[in-house]
Amino acid sequence: MATTNELKAALTQVFKVSVPGGISGMYATSIDLFFRKKSSSFGLELSVVELTDGQPDTSKVVPNSTVRVTAENVNISETGQTATKFKFPTPVWLTSGNRYAFVLRALGGSPDFAIWTGVNGSTDISSGKSISSNPLSESAYFAKTTADWAEIPNEDIKYKVYRAKFNTSTASVILRKSSSEIFQLKNVQYATGYPSFMAGDEIFGVANTGMRDPSKYAKVVAFDDVNNMLYLRSSTGNFAGNAAITVVRSTEEGAVKSNTAVTGVIAQAQIAALLDYPVHAVVPKIGDKTNSLGSVSFEFRGTYKEGSPLVPVKETAASDWKSVTNQEEADFYDKTRYVLSRSSEVAQLAGNSSVEIRATLSSNTDFISPILDLRERSLIGIKNLIGANTANEDTLYGAARTKYVSKIVTLADGQEAEDLKVYITGYKPPRTIVQVYAKLWNAEDTDDFDVKKWTLMTQVTDANLYSDPKNVEDYREFEFDMPSVAPVAGAAWVPAGLPVQYIGPNGTYVGYKKFSIKVVMAVATDDDAYNYPRLSDVRAIALQT
Repeated sequence: MATTNELKAALTQVFKVSVPGGISGMYATSIDLFFRKKSSSFGLELSVVELTDGQPDTSKVVPNSTVRVTAENVNISETGQTATKFKFPTPVWLTSGNRYAFVLRALGGSPDFAIWTGVNGSTDISSGKSISSNPLSESAYFAKTTADWAEIPNEDIKYKVYRAKFNTSTASVILRKSSSEIFQLKNVQYATGYPSFMAGDEIFGVANTGMRDPSKYAKVVAFDDVNNMLYLRSSTGNFAGNAAITVVRSTEEGAVKSNTAVTGVIAQAQIAALLDYPVHAVVPKIGDKTNSLGSVSFEFRGTYKEGSPLVPVKETAASDWKSVTNQEEADFYDKTRYVLSRSSEVAQLAGNSSVEIRATLSSNTDFISPILDLRERSLIGIKNLIGANTANEDTLYGAARTKYVSKIVTLADGQEAEDLKVYITGYKPPRTIVQVYAKLWNAEDTDDFDVKKWTLMTQVTDANLYSDPKNVEDYREFEFDMPSVAPVAGAAWVPAGLPVQYIGPNGTYVGYKKFSIKVVMAVATDDDAYNYPRLSDVRAIALQT
């Protein structure tokens, strides 16, 4: 370096980003600068900015590019060979071919800094060679005012820009569930003058001595006081059903955690249940900043339950990873997974997470890498609202969770029907149930249509006909007829060789003027809800014999 320049207010150096062809840019990790003098008490601040009309624009600071270095960490030398490193808090993206500038300010406006520069045509004091050019450096400026720069002719600041050099093989990161809990409470008793639970309140278990138990601790996220559902974070686990808890409102985050007598108590309650949520599909929502030269793939591994009673089993084998697509729904067709409360994880999974997402990153060049932005990291669990209970579906108040009811069809005068067939095209894997009900009404019936019984129709198709559980596109056709014997009092039936009939308020009615169809979908047990039936169409044919 031939000379030094005093840093009176601010200096800036314009530079151009140059990377191999076909690569869109690089991630800068740090910048080295070289000083001859420094302040004994004031440090420095460096930022990378974009340009406007060819000049540095301090209103366009590149994200995460501002760095401060304290006075004691500024290195000086008389030869310009000792660097002071300005390391960015996170790699800074710089686009290929773009021009940027780093802006250097002395904190406190200190005039005590001098920085090494090079002047075209002068001699480098370290090598003795003439300084002729620097193809990536353009113009250096000093600040005349806070918004005006004056160019320093033929002079460049000595600097080095370091970039991240990425591994071109693959790397993986596993994201796990946070230490969250969901309790259902009972016997909630509030202290006089206190409102309901608030976010930030602290939850403690209660030891036999009546004192707070710090091994059982969590923070309140929200409380549903209609259903007594308490949502918690930062849980230690170790809670159990029917155990007592104490709710403490402290004035400072985490201020009350010691094993001392209960003070600041706003409520006491019991845990009615620790809630483990079944999920039948997931949607990963991970911040993914992938470019064309890199890729990120995602996989899911969770926890299922088996046995009687059901006991959680964590998936741990390499073959248990299931490929999922970021931001898209992934259905499970093999078994129900569960998101466990932290206490269930501690007690039944040895503290391991019940949910894992593995992200595998790869890149074709060491200049660029996929990036996961962990400010956006969540997993949406979807529960299929289908169950095993199909009781009382012949009435208005059947127990099935999932059903389809057609509109009421009124037949034209003279076209009253005497029989009914229903055809369904659908996906019906093993351990699922599809039932078809019909409601009929004769024009002479004095009852309203709505109060009539639903009649369970008979499946004509082989009862052992199922769809391939591994192929949700395997739709089959199923046929249903009216039964030959009424399944319940008031339901319709077709006696051998005779028209359909049912018993009403004034005797037996033959044939019908109106009808409606109900399709009930269910599963063998509630834990079978992961693979549910799907219908593409329902066709009903009113017949005259």
